[in-house]
Amino acid sequence: MKKFIYNFFNITDEQQAALEKVRQDTHAAIKPYFEQIKPLSEQLQATLLAETIDTAKAAELFKGITDIEALIIPIEANAKVQAAQILTPEQRADIKGVMTDVTSFIKYIMAYPGLDDLRNKYEKRIQKAMIDSKLDFLNLTEEQKTALIALQDTTADAMKPVAEQMGALHKDFAEALLAATVDTEAAATLISQMVEPTIQMAGIKFNAELEAAQILTPEQRQIIQDKINEHKNRFKRPAK
Repeated sequence: MKKFIYNFFNITDEQQAALEKVRQDTHAAIKPYFEQIKPLSEQLQATLLAETIDTAKAAELFKGITDIEALIIPIEANAKVQAAQILTPEQRADIKGVMTDVTSFIKYIMAYPGLDDLRNKYEKRIQKAMIDSKLDFLNLTEEQKTALIALQDTTADAMKPVAEQMGALHKDFAEALLAATVDTEAAATLISQMVEPTIQMAGIKFNAELEAAQILTPEQRQIIQDKINEHKNRFKRPAK
């Protein structure tokens, strides 16, 4: 896919090399943070699937993760600023034009007159079928299925305004990067504004995961943990 994008937008070999350096430097910068996040994420997962869920511990682990993620966000965003400056004004204009066309096409589809009717007709049916197919090994009760579907709905409602805020920020960020001259000042301001809604979105997802875990019985949570352990053992590298 990366090679296709380079060819599509006529990115030169020299530019590709410079972009690759930005990618490698960024990876090196954020790798230590991800190494810190990994054990916290594993502990959080184990806490949510424990026989008795320690909500205070889960919240503490989640905060530890998001505190680190807040440090990663500006590093990744600044890498995009660097990448944009490697491109020529013409290439940035070309990318902006393609993005505009794709966005217009998506808006056209989303404006389909009967879309809301289709959503109302099939949404609950799709949700139930997804739960039945993905979680059939848990033998969920009808009450649990109903509770999980309701949780999906309340979570989606909570995420919507935050997603809209993040979408607006990313749209403005893209415009700053794809301008004839990259607007680094505007980009820096927008990067500083990205952290809060990103962490807020993570918080909504965490609360949903916590509530979903509480809907399950201790036995069902153990079944999930056993499957996770089985998956880990299957792909564990043999000791040298």
